[in-house]
Amino acid sequence: MRFFPLLIVFFGLPSYSNEVVMDGRFDDWKTSEIQIVDPQGDASGKFDVLNMKVKTNQKYVYLRLELKNKLNLQNGNAEDGDFIIYFSNPKGTIKVDLRNRLAEFTGNKGEPRRLSWKELGFTSLPTYASKTHELRIDPSPLGFGLASPINVKVDGSDKVDQFEIRCSGKGLSKKPISLVKEKGALRIANLNTLRQGIADPKRRESIKRLLELSQADVFAFQEEWKEDLFRENVGKVFSFGDSNKSVNVHWNNGCAIATQYKLTPVDIGLERGAAGYIELADGKGLMVVSVHFKCCGYAGSSEDQKRIDTVKQLARRIGDFNKAIPGGLPVVVIGDYNLVGSRDPLTHLERKGFQELVCLKDDLTATTWRGLAETESFWPGRLDIVVSKGLTPLRGQVFDSSLQPNVDTSLSLASDHFMVMGDFRVE
Repeated sequence: MRFFPLLIVFFGLPSYSNEVVMDGRFDDWKTSEIQIVDPQGDASGKFDVLNMKVKTNQKYVYLRLELKNKLNLQNGNAEDGDFIIYFSNPKGTIKVDLRNRLAEFTGNKGEPRRLSWKELGFTSLPTYASKTHELRIDPSPLGFGLASPINVKVDGSDKVDQFEIRCSGKGLSKKPISLVKEKGALRIANLNTLRQGIADPKRRESIKRLLELSQADVFAFQEEWKEDLFRENVGKVFSFGDSNKSVNVHWNNGCAIATQYKLTPVDIGLERGAAGYIELADGKGLMVVSVHFKCCGYAGSSEDQKRIDTVKQLARRIGDFNKAIPGGLPVVVIGDYNLVGSRDPLTHLERKGFQELVCLKDDLTATTWRGLAETESFWPGRLDIVVSKGLTPLRGQVFDSSLQPNVDTSLSLASDHFMVMGDFRVE
């Protein structure tokens, strides 16, 4: 349906910040350069746009979408319909087809060319279903200049008439992440190693270097599917400097915990999860749970329901375990949550008193996974999550070696997941 959007443009006003932190939270969208309001109920499917906001800087175009319905952008029922965004200028058109997970560039005289999400600098958050989403695109490799006009329009189940971006944008701030730990902090690092990565001699050295750089005290792993291979090779990825020190490990169905400290396995009955009580050098202790929830699906799918049921079981077992301990144990639940359906699993943990630790990369994104293949249909998302209870959260980080100065950029190719780190103070 055609309509005439309300267009509000702010040029050169110092009152707004063009800095967008791609974390699936929206407090940095209080102001924007462009805002478009669309009537409710004019869509043929569930993708019904209510509001769009735009920000730019010298590298990226950011969009904030407000939808009538809570949806996953990357997957869902056919009745949801399609959602397609076009970016164009005299040199050609970029097409981003969200539900078909496809990006293309078509020049004025050429055939469509498939774009990888990396080439487009594209991501969107949150990865779970939401009414509000933020998206990022880098049009510059295709000859698009942010200082010149870029036309944007939405097609599919809902249609937003073409509007123009004419903002030069401000500079990107650089906020390098330091790996130095605060004195007295406990650091827990997580890595989904992608199909038994620790046992893969081609990737093991990169994983070892990642673990060394992390300076972590406790490590959680996922996708270490074969216990014998994990136990045979896990010692090869740790270098403590003191040859008398050994790594203590606990493994359960693909998930594992490793640490120098005393580690006592805790049975919490998870199908894919390992839990352990860790006694620190000062006598304090905590429970760490490495989890790998069911993959894939979308909000309302069987996979989503499996994740919800698993988290409810986990929270119940942790609660039962802590009832027998005066004051209860501090707990960290870290790992691959595969939160590509509803947010319900994370919400349930929050209702049980857990607090999420937001983890960011140097480029101000919270994505923890991206496909290694150029033809990967799923764009980067946030799958790896850290929550805690009974500790003081200090800082969360996602380590991408390609963004770090003086670090081998190939290290992060050891897995399709980035290493996630959480720092805590154990009281």
